[in-house]
Amino acid sequence: AAQEAEADAIREAAATEEAAARWHLVQASGAVPCARFCHSAALEPRGGWLVFGGWVLPRSRFLNDVHRLALPALRWEGVATTGAVPRPRCQAAAAVSADGACLLVYGGAAHAAGSHEHLCYGDRVDDLCDMRLLHLPTGTWLPHDANGHIWRPQRGGTNAAVWALPAVSDDGVEGGGGRGSLLLFGGMNSAPGAHTPDFVAVASLVEGFA
Repeated sequence: AAQEAEADAIREAAATEEAAARWHLVQASGAVPCARFCHSAALEPRGGWLVFGGWVLPRSRFLNDVHRLALPALRWEGVATTGAVPRPRCQAAAAVSADGACLLVYGGAAHAAGSHEHLCYGDRVDDLCDMRLLHLPTGTWLPHDANGHIWRPQRGGTNAAVWALPAVSDDGVEGGGGRGSLLLFGGMNSAPGAHTPDFVAVASLVEGFA
C-alpha cells in the first residue's frame, strides 16, 4: 500500500510538472511588431526584451526597426531611432551591453546591390561584419570604427551566437573601464553576392570590444 501511494504521488507530481511546462499563447498589448523571422533579440538587464530587424514575407524584405517588449507587463512599443541607422538585415547577432546602455548588433545578411527582393529564398545577399551600437536612452545609433577593434571574417557572419561581457577595470572590478566586450561564436560566411544556400559554417570563438 505504501509503495502504491508513493507511485501515485510520483505520477501526480509528474503530471503537475508536465502541465506547468506546456506552451500557451500570450496576449501582449501595445504596438505589436509585424510578423517576421530571422530577427534578432536581446534581453535588457533591467527588464525588457529588444527585437531588431528580420525578414518579412511574401516579399523578401529585410528590416532594421527596433521594438521593445516591456516585462513583465508584456506591452510592445516601437523604439524610434536616429543616427547611423544600420542597413536592413536578417540573421544578425545581438546583445545588450552589460551596463544596459546599448544594444549591440553584429553582422547579419543584407540584400546585395541589384538583388531581386521579390524572391522568397535564394536571393543574393551580402554577409555583414559590422558592429552597430544603439544608445538606448536616446535611441541613437552610434558609428563604430571596426578597424583594430572587431574580428573580420572572410565575409562577415550570420547566425552567430553572441554574449555581452561586463567591462573589468585594471584592478579586476566588474563595471569599470568601459562598456565591455562581446564574445561571438560560429556563424556563416559566403562570397560577395552569393546565393543563400552557398553559406559555409564557421566555428571560431572571437572577442570584440565595444
